[in-house]
Parts: sequence; structure tokens; C-alpha cells
Amino acid sequence: RGFHRFLVKIKKELISMGYPEAKAEQTESPAAPLAPAELKKWLDEAQDLILLDTRNTYEIAVGAFRGARHLEIGTFRAFPEKVQQAEDLLREAKESRKAVVMYCTGGIRCEKAAFAAVAAGFPRERLYQLQGGILNYFEQCGGAHYEQDCYVFDDRVAVTSELEPAGVVLCAGCRDPMRSQKLSSKHARPRCESCLEDGVQRTVIRASRTQSRGSRKRRRMSRNQAEASIADAAGPSPPP
Repeated sequence: RGFHRFLVKIKKELISMGYPEAKAEQTESPAAPLAPAELKKWLDEAQDLILLDTRNTYEIAVGAFRGARHLEIGTFRAFPEKVQQAEDLLREAKESRKAVVMYCTGGIRCEKAAFAAVAAGFPRERLYQLQGGILNYFEQCGGAHYEQDCYVFDDRVAVTSELEPAGVVLCAGCRDPMRSQKLSSKHARPRCESCLEDGVQRTVIRASRTQSRGSRKRRRMSRNQAEASIADAAGPSPPP
């Protein structure tokens, strides 16, 4: 089970992209749907095409189709601007007349991203979206032509091509997915190498500051003790 609770909310838009042309009331995406079996056939035949991953970089780090392109986005809202800036990719799509197949986890994002891609100049007649996304591809075709696992937005974090939990966890510090579970000694929660290093550095800095304060305190105590010793050696002051 991916979620501990089931909650239903009414949303004006599924997975907001901040792009008016891709609102929920749009009923037909400009990208033609492509069945997973058809995509697998194209890849089996080594057809020359462009696979465009519309997901975020932290998702792609967990796994992606072999040879897929991506726009290095941190959030889906960045896609319209990034696809407008993808001049080399657009030139390749136009000059080579390759099919452009967009995909995401479950199919919703690439359906919406198609509006921004067409607005950026990608040829609508050669633009496709993978039906049901990666998860539907896994269900119908397994892991053929796909490398590693698929990030999902539930407690499983990532699933294998058999749709089983992949053993990926989220770093308790930066919330990035990671495969090797590192536990900090203080909180016993998973930390990535970067956050562990940052934690060590912060600990060293704190220790250095504490040591510095202790050194200053010891110097003051030594100075006070020295002054007291000098006063004792001099004896009591003569009466006025």
C-alpha cells in the first residue's frame, strides 16, 4: 500500500504548471497518445526518435528510459520556460523530422507539457505522449529499455519494473531520494552523504566555537589566578 490514508480534495487543476493553455478544461492534448507496446516496438527496432522526460531531476536520478533527454527542471512549473530555451533540441526535432515522445510517471504531466512544447515550436504532427506513463509501461512491457527504477509520490518512494518497492528512501535532510540508507547517530534517520558531511562540518564548527569559548574562559581564569597570587605575595596593604 502506497498511502496510509485516503483523502479526496477538489482541485482546480491537476499538477499545476502555471500555463493557462494547459488548464484542466482542455480535453484533448496536442500530443498523440502512444501505447507502451508501440513505444517498445519502436525501441526494439532502434527507430531514431527523441525521448523527452518531463519529470524533475530528482526523479530522473532514480531511473529513466535509456537515452532519454530532459530539461533539468526542479519543479514542473519550470517546464514551459525550459522547453522554450531548448533550442538545440527543437532544431534537432525539426531538421531530422524525428518523432518526439514525451513521458512522465503516470501520463498527466506529459499530457499537459505537450501544450508548452507545441507553443515552443515542436511539430505537433510528430509529437507523442506515452499512454499511462512509465508505470503503465512497466505493467505492460516490464523494464525493457528502461534503466533502474521509477520515482513515485507515495511512501514507496520508488518502484521497480515489477512495480515492487525499490528500497529507495528519502534523505531526512534535503529530501532527495537515495539508494543507500545512511543513519545519523543522533536521530537514526536516513541521511545522504552530502547531508552527513554538512552535519559533520556543522559539528566541527560548533566544537571549534565551544573550544574557543573554553580557551578564553581558561585564559581569564589563569589571569585572575595570577593576579590573586601576586596580591597574596605582596601581603596586606599598609593602613593609610
